Amino acid sequence: MCPHINSPLSDSDRINIVNRHNQYRSQIARGKVYSHSGQRAPPGKNVYKLAWDCDLEERAQFDANKCAPFRNDIQNAHFVFHVDRSLATQIPMAIDSWFREFIDVGIADSKNRFTKEVLKSGLAEFSALAWGSSTAVGCGFSECSKREFLAAFLVCHYHEKGNVIDAPIYQVGKPCKKDEECTLFKGSKCSKHEGLCYVSEKKPKRREPLSRYTLQKEKDVILRYDISFQILGTVSVNVTGPEMTGKGEWIPEDFPRKLRDAVVAKEEIGQKRPQDEFGAKAKTSKTKQQQKFQKRYWCWSQLQKKVDQVRRQQANVKSTICNETICS
Repeated sequence: MCPHINSPLSDSDRINIVNRHNQYRSQIARGKVYSHSGQRAPPGKNVYKLAWDCDLEERAQFDANKCAPFRNDIQNAHFVFHVDRSLATQIPMAIDSWFREFIDVGIADSKNRFTKEVLKSGLAEFSALAWGSSTAVGCGFSECSKREFLAAFLVCHYHEKGNVIDAPIYQVGKPCKKDEECTLFKGSKCSKHEGLCYVSEKKPKRREPLSRYTLQKEKDVILRYDISFQILGTVSVNVTGPEMTGKGEWIPEDFPRKLRDAVVAKEEIGQKRPQDEFGAKAKTSKTKQQQKFQKRYWCWSQLQKKVDQVRRQQANVKSTICNETICS
């Protein structure tokens, strides 16, 4: 399935991981999951089936080989000490442990959102497994024999990446019974007996933009970003009402400060700047400021390159998913 990746996982292991994820996601969508205290996980609509993704596996295997289970950038991880079981046994145990978080903890947010309270309650792995808009998964496995003890480490990454603060884990509603009820992605179908939606593409295009944050380089091309500064897509729209920086780039007033500041960096480094759009007083750049602005300017230039690339590929862009993080 992924022959270019040096991984201990066989194709049957990969299939088992996907099937176990989808089995639990189906139970969640159909409202069949209860905690020990009797709380029921609300049924969900627009919950999608997962498919295996080799790119995600490659990244997960890279993380698993490090045998460092407490890194913040790992989405789902399971670390087992004193391993004496086969790989076929360890993998389902890991996924089961993520699912059991809800059974042990129950509902942490009444609106089914991923909040800081949910994170503190110990539901982070469950919410990543249950994230409704995820359509692909890739996992890596490693036996960490270099430690003082024998241990195994399973890492899984997902697309779309879940656990976004204050976003819904999945949409609460009735599970799908027909294709028209699957509305997140173009070309979505419904698996009626599972209550899950599915798409043929592993990283499909959304029907609607994911974010209100936009940036216009040219009058007919707009880039859309999420809160983590990931390019989500482009549309052909005329923007009205945003600030004008004087350089020709349009910046909405609510655009993340991290990217807004990049506009300022376009001005000549080392020169005194007039009062800018943030109300900051003009200051003479120093060495650290130069380095800071240089980094911001690099980020800004990457965003412009993305727009140019899209314009070359398609003159009249309506929707393009880039799936690439910039300025992170």
